[in-house]
Formats: sequence, C-alpha cells, structure tokens
Amino acid sequence: MNAFRLIQLYFVSCVLMGFISLAHADVSATVDRHEIALGESVNLTITTDEATRSNPDFDMLSAVFEVGETGRSMSTKIINGAVSSETRWTVTLVPKSLGSHIIPPITVGQDQTKALKITVKKPDPNATAQGDLFIEWSTNKDSAYVQEEIILTVKLFYAVGLNNASLSDPQSPGLIVYPINKAIQYTTRRNNKDYQVLERKYALFAEQSGELNIPPIVFKGEVMDGQNRTRLGLFRQGRPVRISSSMLSLDIKQIPAAFVHKTWLPASTFKIDQSWPQNQVYRVGEPISRQLDMTAQGLAETQLPDIAVSDVDGARIYQEKSDTITRNNGNHLVSSKTVTQAVIPTQAGPLQIPGLDIEWFNTETGEAETTRLPAITLDIKPAAGGQQQQSPPQAANFDAPDPAPSQIPMADDTAINSDADQSNPWWRYGTFGFAALWLLTVLFTYIKLQSRPAKQPPQRPQLPEQTVSLKNSQQLSSADQQIRLIKWWNQQTGQRVTNLGQIRQQLDNKKAKAALDTLQKQLYGRGDETSSIDWHHYHKKGLLAPKKPANNSDQTLPDLYS
Repeated sequence: MNAFRLIQLYFVSCVLMGFISLAHADVSATVDRHEIALGESVNLTITTDEATRSNPDFDMLSAVFEVGETGRSMSTKIINGAVSSETRWTVTLVPKSLGSHIIPPITVGQDQTKALKITVKKPDPNATAQGDLFIEWSTNKDSAYVQEEIILTVKLFYAVGLNNASLSDPQSPGLIVYPINKAIQYTTRRNNKDYQVLERKYALFAEQSGELNIPPIVFKGEVMDGQNRTRLGLFRQGRPVRISSSMLSLDIKQIPAAFVHKTWLPASTFKIDQSWPQNQVYRVGEPISRQLDMTAQGLAETQLPDIAVSDVDGARIYQEKSDTITRNNGNHLVSSKTVTQAVIPTQAGPLQIPGLDIEWFNTETGEAETTRLPAITLDIKPAAGGQQQQSPPQAANFDAPDPAPSQIPMADDTAINSDADQSNPWWRYGTFGFAALWLLTVLFTYIKLQSRPAKQPPQRPQLPEQTVSLKNSQQLSSADQQIRLIKWWNQQTGQRVTNLGQIRQQLDNKKAKAALDTLQKQLYGRGDETSSIDWHHYHKKGLLAPKKPANNSDQTLPDLYS
C-alpha cells in the first residue's frame, strides 16, 4: 500500500511540475520615446507580473547604447483575496550613432520581451542653448481646421538643480486643452553642454477660425547652485527664477463647406463595430442585446456622434445606455463610445437590421471618408412555450354514441319531481313566493345603493416631483458637476443630451461657454478635484439660456465655427 501511495504522489508531482513549466510570466518592454535626436537619452522599462530575483542582462545593449544605472522596484497587491506581484526595471540608454536601432528581446528568467525599434535622427542644426534654463515648444502642424487635433510639445531644458518648480499649461480663449502625458524626462546635449529635459505633450482643439495666439508658457521655481552656499558650507534657500517661452501663433481654418450642415468629425482614424450575443436562439418577444463600439483617434469623447434609434420592420429597438471615454496612446487622443441597444423581434423569420454610414474627415489625407457598418440578418424563431397561439377548441359531436351505463342504477330525477308535484302542489307555490321575495330584496338594495352618494377613494398624497438644482454646485467635484449640469439641462429644456459639448453648442453667452471649457479641462485633468464654478449663479443671471434660432436664412456656418 505504501509503495502504491508513493507512486501516486510521484505522478501528481510530475503533473504539477508540468503545469508549472507551462506557466509563463507576462514580461513586457517599453520605451518612453521611439524617435530621438543623437545625444538624447531614452528610458527603457522592463516589467514582469511576478516577484523574481532574476535580473535582465542589459550589458548586451552596450554595443549600440551607452547603458546607465539600473533602477529596480517590486510591488504586491491583494484584491478580493487575489495576490498579484510586479517587478520593474528601468535603465537609461543613450544611442551611439544615427539610424534605426533594435533593442533585441531581453531575457527575464525563462521569458523574453519583444524587440523594440528606436529611430535616432540628426539634431536640429538651428537648436541652440539659451543658458542654463530655457523653454522650447512646437506643434505638429501650423494650420488646422476648427476642432481638429493639434499636438503641442513643451520642453524645459535645465542644467542646474531646481526646487519648487512649476510649469504652466497652455491656455487661450476658445482653446480646449487635453494633457497627453504628465512628463517625460531625459538628457540631451546642446553646444557641448548636457541638459536634463522635461517634456510634456498636449492635444489642442480650437473652437473658432482665424489666427490663434497662445500666450507663452511660464516656468517658476528656485535654482540651486554653488553660489547659494554659506561660509559654513550650508545651502541657503534657492534663488527664485522665472522664465517664459515665446508666443505661438496658429492658423485655424473654417470647416469645409461640404460639412457645414453635417456632423463634423475631423480625425486621423475612425471605425465602428457591432457585436451580438453568441450561442443564443433569437425568439419573438425576447430582447436581443446589440452593442455598437465607435473609436476615433484625434477626437475627444464629446465630439463623437450620437446614433439615432428607430424601429425596423419586424422589431422594436430601444437604446439602453451609452458610455464614453477619452484616453491617449502617448501621441494622440483616442476616444471611444459604446452604445447598447435592445432589439425586440415582433415576428418570426429573417430580421434585417440595416447598416450604418458615418461620414468623417480624414486629417491625414485631407479628404472626406465614410465608415460603413454593414447590414445584418438575424434568424428569429417563434415565441417559446406559453407564448405560442393555442389551437382552437374542437366542436362537440352530438351524434356520438352514449357512454356505457354504470353498474349502479341512477335514480330518475324527472320521475321524482313529477311525483312530488302531484303529491304536494303547495311546494311549487312556496318556491315561487320565495323567489319573488328574493328578487324584491335585490331590487330594494340596488335602489338604496344608487341613492347614496358615491364614496370617493382616498386620495394618495402627491409626492413632490424631484427636481435637479444647481445650488451649491461649486462644492462638487468636476465629475459630479458634469452629471448634475447635464441632468439640469435636460430637465429645463426637455432634451436628452449626454455630454457638455452638446450643451455648449446651444449656448450664446461667451462667459458660460468659457466656464464649460474650464469644466471640461478639469474633467480630463483630475476629475476628482472640486471646481469653483457656481452654476446656480450663472442660471440666475440668465447665462445658461439656450440661444434663440437665427432668423437670417443666409447664414452658412454655425456661430460655433465663426
């Protein structure tokens, strides 16, 4: 028995070792920039989803890069009883030559990362150093359409120690700003001098055509240098410093004439997909969940279009919910919108769901394009079980033979009644009398009830209708302000808007529009911060009233794009 037990344990151990050998950790490699200038550095990060004492071998990169010191960090999380660990290594690399360089797969334990490509270009010959501290900024385009994404890159160069440093964000009237990254740090060389660089990226959207002037970016902080030492060798407080960049001017064009009366969607990519429940039999009367997913690069979520809901032949369609989100891929904004619909078939057979065409403007090619969602046909089965129509009742057959008589003879009621009538005729008179008295009682009761005033059923007290108020809105977070403002607007106007952009298009007051722009900026910065905008005050002043429709029929562009 003991030998058999040992064989079982050995077999189980082999199976477990087999599973362990098949389980691999998830190891990834990323760089903060894929295109740099010669002399600049790039940060390589290796991440694995397990706690390990193995270290990647970065020496293999020394032939192409100058390899800096390696930083390592480990973390462990426990969520609902599930334990997860992570180990991360960060190393700074400086390319030794121009061209395209490949960071080969790096081994961590028994796993490897994927290869990465870095392009090293020549430094800008016009780039010069401007002392120990200066700011440079640039955009990916000098001219853009209204509401087209413009990528702004801000770089702070410093060759001194900094303390209590702050860098302002770009801002201008009629300009919506979304941060793409918080900060990227690396090193570079200018005029034979090494600099640390703090780089930030923003997505800009101009709301009006014409020349757009963006005020300078301002840096405030303290410089820590050798001149701040006292005679005893101690450091004094840093020397205050304030510098600013140059002013930036952009040419903002009106939307093309072909899109004046259409939904304006300037994006670099736009796609829409749909999904239906799998492994489900579609039946009459049973709802089918349809999910539509829109994704656009170069747009914010407030710019994504709404999808009209209408019934089709053989089905009713209801929109259940709509979720939107704006994120970034490190270089551009990427927005998504998920729309869930309930399709309820009303008849069996093929159900044709029509396709959907969305026209948008490709900012890469400068041409209009149409993204098409193809039509789909669903096979609808009849309703199940109790919902099926019942078969009509069958007619009775009066010519059917009488059933066989029972073994026990039954008494003849007719004979008994006739005998009773003949023996006692007063029984029949008494029955008629009691019937007449009963009819009279029913008649008098009915007359009495009709003469009484009808009792009114007790009225249930009417509950006060819940309304949405903008009072004390400045005490809410930006996200909660957005929810309350949308609910209040729909209550006041009887509409069903889903985002702040739809409200802004209907406002005429510039101050209210600027307040909405500020709220949207806070939403995509840190939505949990408390906003100081008093929307109740704006409402009392009449600044949130929808603008009246223009009577001028010759106007070709909406006021938003003027």
